Amino acid sequence: EIRCQINKQKIYAASKLLDDAKRKFIEALNGLASARPDAHAHAVKIKKSITLGEYMLKWLEMVKKPSVKPITYKDYMLTYTANICPIFGDTELNQITQFDLQGLINSYTEQGKNRTAKKVFQLLTSVFEYAVVDELITKTPMQRVVLPHYEQERGTPLSKKKKKELVNALRAGGDIYTQA
Repeated sequence: EIRCQINKQKIYAASKLLDDAKRKFIEALNGLASARPDAHAHAVKIKKSITLGEYMLKWLEMVKKPSVKPITYKDYMLTYTANICPIFGDTELNQITQFDLQGLINSYTEQGKNRTAKKVFQLLTSVFEYAVVDELITKTPMQRVVLPHYEQERGTPLSKKKKKELVNALRAGGDIYTQA
């Protein structure tokens, strides 16, 4: 038995002798190609190269812009233009590796830019998953990229008593902060 599946088309051949099975399989394969003249065109479409910059701009415009608030879209565009485009904008989607992406994420966390690392991670994860569905790449390179854990600093609000003390101290100070 010899069998395979190409573009969701099953191809099968069988015989008691291997040479006969090979011949039948090749005939079945040639029959499929002649029956579907568009099969080669479909394969070329899948392998079309596109840069991350081209694809991501299209994805942001077509997918994200209609589904998020304008301020969120503006933030996505800023993250793309400042943090992703300078590094990978001209690189073809299928040439970007997990190590490349992990290096980018690590560079931001090493600089203490943990929020930027998280934003870049989230955008790249979404766009590469979309590219897989679009059949531009077979699997997402973000699959094993790790976002290092960090504790987000959170402030605590002043109590009413502390607020009153602050305002009174500012008023009594007579300096430039009194007007505030």
